[in-house]
Amino acid sequence: MNLDSLSFALSNISYSVANLTKKNFKSSVLEIYRLVANHGLEAERHLLRCLFSHVDFSGDGKSSGKDFHQTQLLIQECAFILHRPNFVSTFCYAIDCPLQQQKSLRPSSSLLSQLSKVLKLSSVQEIAFALALLYSSIPEHINHTVNFLKQKLPDFIKYICDQDSSSQEDSSDLPPVIAHLLLYQINCGNKDFGVSLEIKEKIHNKLSQDCSDKIPLQPYLYIDNLDPTMENIGNISKTSDDSFVEIIQEMGYNFTTSAEECKNNMAQIGLREIKASLVAKVISMMARSCTGLSDALPLQNMNNMSSMWGDNKEKSDTNQQATWNVEAFVQAVQDMNPALDWKEVVHELDNSEFLLKDRKGLKLLWQGLILGLGQETFPMDRMYRRWRNAEGQFSFFQQVLNCCDIVCLADYVHRPVLIDALKAPPEEDNRNISNWKSLDLIETLLYLSETPYFKEELFMFPSANCPDLLILGLIQTSRVINPLHQELLSSMIPVFLGNHPNSAIVFHLAWHSQYQSSTIRNIIMHAMADWYVRGDGDQTRLSRILDVAQDLKALSMLLNLTPFQFVIDLACLASRREYLKLDKWLTDKVRDHGESFVEACVSFLTRRSPQIMGGSVKEENLPKSALPSETLATMIGFLHSLAPSISQELSEKILTMVANCPAVLNKNRLPPPGVVKTSQGLQSVLSSSAINTPTNSSVRKWENPDLAVLNAPSA
Repeated sequence: MNLDSLSFALSNISYSVANLTKKNFKSSVLEIYRLVANHGLEAERHLLRCLFSHVDFSGDGKSSGKDFHQTQLLIQECAFILHRPNFVSTFCYAIDCPLQQQKSLRPSSSLLSQLSKVLKLSSVQEIAFALALLYSSIPEHINHTVNFLKQKLPDFIKYICDQDSSSQEDSSDLPPVIAHLLLYQINCGNKDFGVSLEIKEKIHNKLSQDCSDKIPLQPYLYIDNLDPTMENIGNISKTSDDSFVEIIQEMGYNFTTSAEECKNNMAQIGLREIKASLVAKVISMMARSCTGLSDALPLQNMNNMSSMWGDNKEKSDTNQQATWNVEAFVQAVQDMNPALDWKEVVHELDNSEFLLKDRKGLKLLWQGLILGLGQETFPMDRMYRRWRNAEGQFSFFQQVLNCCDIVCLADYVHRPVLIDALKAPPEEDNRNISNWKSLDLIETLLYLSETPYFKEELFMFPSANCPDLLILGLIQTSRVINPLHQELLSSMIPVFLGNHPNSAIVFHLAWHSQYQSSTIRNIIMHAMADWYVRGDGDQTRLSRILDVAQDLKALSMLLNLTPFQFVIDLACLASRREYLKLDKWLTDKVRDHGESFVEACVSFLTRRSPQIMGGSVKEENLPKSALPSETLATMIGFLHSLAPSISQELSEKILTMVANCPAVLNKNRLPPPGVVKTSQGLQSVLSSSAINTPTNSSVRKWENPDLAVLNAPSA
């Protein structure tokens, strides 16, 4: 087995500590300190962990057994570590993560007392260990430590303040690291240790005299001048993840040269606890910055001071990686925390760091997550849920839909769009289309459309390539219909009014939708009307709309729409197919809408048969499909009957139409598609019931709705 130099050194330290004897004590300790000096922080941390793991703290402190020499070396170490800036992290790691054989460091109310007894700690060391243990990763340790400090800390501060400089222990004996911890906890900490304002003032005055030259202590000693932003220093742990992420990014791609190097680098920056939230933020940062960091400063060995002055600059530049080695990072994380829940990592992607800019970012992200999950299925439901970082969530789906060769949503758990009823189902082997089989995707995008980051062009592909799949997804969602939802439905109705193989079943399913049925029906009907209006009165379109309306049994609902131009044209076509009686329908409409509908009828006849107003009309200005003679005669006769009861201006237009009607009726034209041509002479039409309806009766029907209902012709 090949070991790198650090691993070999750590193994030697473990062996030397475990095998300390009276005979080899001096030489072994010298060898241990040599290894620590050569290998720095990681070796120092490992030494303390080994020592705490080989001492039995359950005894009475009179150790003379097999751990005697380990105890003596640990007592010796405890005198040194209080002066080191990494005291807290080194001590907490040794207590929180002992070796397997250590059973006496478990959380308990007596742990600190036992440490003090076995290691013969001074009062300063005892308080220092307690203050450090407040930063433990084990909540039980913190709770017991708070209770311990409530008992000990007030008396300790009084004792320090009452001593003079000739005493065995006074404030000047407090190492700066410990003084800093003490001042922070009593000034800014969120724990109550029973320290009164009077005692706080005493320790401030005492330390101001004895430690005035210690710059790191001054913000606490001169608390009245503390910057307001320092009040939030207690929340620094909340941003520690972000700090680590920034450091890794600043170090650049060489941070992940290999898994072993990655672990070493994480140890050097003090990254001990590997949490899901931190891993998610680091991978998010890597995906966002997978290009463009070529100018980043290369990682320096924190124990090799000469390298910090640029001695190896040229060599570092030539060895700079092109991007992050996410495989090495994932391996390092798994080695340091094998129990890490990678599904929780996916959940934590909802963070401020997450933003996919391109295909490379998605590829790196996906590679890292799949490696971390191993045999577990990717939890795509974590991506579909509502994120706080809506911009990041949208960027994920935007890249996924553009890179189906990397990720296809259909391969992962999702609620499918039900397409069994389609006559011509979508292509099975087209992965771009398969993405849109996920109802969860459609619902998530509809939600994201309400945020400022959404781009509507994301729906351009399904609208053009699988409109039937998309519209089924839109009608199967239980979400409240929002503006984009309505716009998409409206824009796709014309597709199925055209020659689409799935038109009939799509209209049937949409019309009888399980969710928001009335809203969807209104959208369909208004989309039909808009399609007809945009077609400049194209009778082929009108005929298609009538066919669909009959299939859906929706004609009566369509005829209640506005604008009137559409419904009048549709009613005329329906009457020629004998779906309704035109004269009765016109009577009902006038009764409901009054003169505004009469005016719409006049406008309709002017547009569909411009000759009716007299004068010559150029051939190019004539409608492509003129109004059939019998329809024209029915409407003219009906309007004529209303002339005495409407405004003079409108009445004059109607009388003009009546005067010009004979000439127009004599010019027969082909009827619209689907209508059998009939031909009637002018006199026979004018003698029909529409013209012969008594004028006064028609007026009375309009003016008295009840009479109109009673006297309405039967269907």
